[in-house]
Amino acid sequence: MTGDLLGYKPGMIRLGYPTQNLTIPTGTNRTLHLANLRDKSKVRKLVRENIAGLTTILPWNATRGIWLFRMGQAMIPFASHPDFPYDWDKEHGAELRQAGKLARELGIRLSMHLGQYIQPGSLKPDRYLALENDERVWAVPEIVETADSLGIPAITDAFHHGLNPGGLTLEEALDLSLPTWEARGDRPKLHLSSQDPEKQPGAHAYSVDLVDWRALVDALHGREADIMVEAKGKEHALVSLGIKL
Repeated sequence: MTGDLLGYKPGMIRLGYPTQNLTIPTGTNRTLHLANLRDKSKVRKLVRENIAGLTTILPWNATRGIWLFRMGQAMIPFASHPDFPYDWDKEHGAELRQAGKLARELGIRLSMHLGQYIQPGSLKPDRYLALENDERVWAVPEIVETADSLGIPAITDAFHHGLNPGGLTLEEALDLSLPTWEARGDRPKLHLSSQDPEKQPGAHAYSVDLVDWRALVDALHGREADIMVEAKGKEHALVSLGIKL
């Protein structure tokens, strides 16, 4: 199925998925319990496996036209914890820089979804924070207002918006959030997922319901966007959206 049949032109929308590839299979989010953090050899092995997973996934994605990938937040488990057993920057820095170089050469946009206990600040200008609406408290109007005050972009999560619309249609939400990316000169980023019918509201399904997909494409009205598909099926969820695996 092509982009035209799905309601968008090639290049208008780029797709991605998070943390792991189920086909290869490999991933970037292997972790361990805090109680085991002092096991230096175990930690080192996990970090190297996560980096190897990333460098394996990137070319696989590129050959299939998947231009976004979200690294796991446990890429380096407990990296800032005082009990981390070695200097991970010194030991893994070269590998990480090589992975970043590979992503840039392939034209793949990398990101990371931070957990609630992670300090996101960085003095490096090529790394920046973006705010996302949630399904309970922070609707798009509030996150856009906050993002504007901080000089950072805002992400509209279409699924969260459906549960917590803040008085806006999806198109109106995009009208607010998409312009926040202009100052950075980056393509706007969005999140898309569908409700798992067997779980509580807010739980992600294995794939994306095409009703949800078409609602987002219609609300974009031809505007460019990078869409992170947050489905349990990872790369398999992109097949119904036009990606050939």
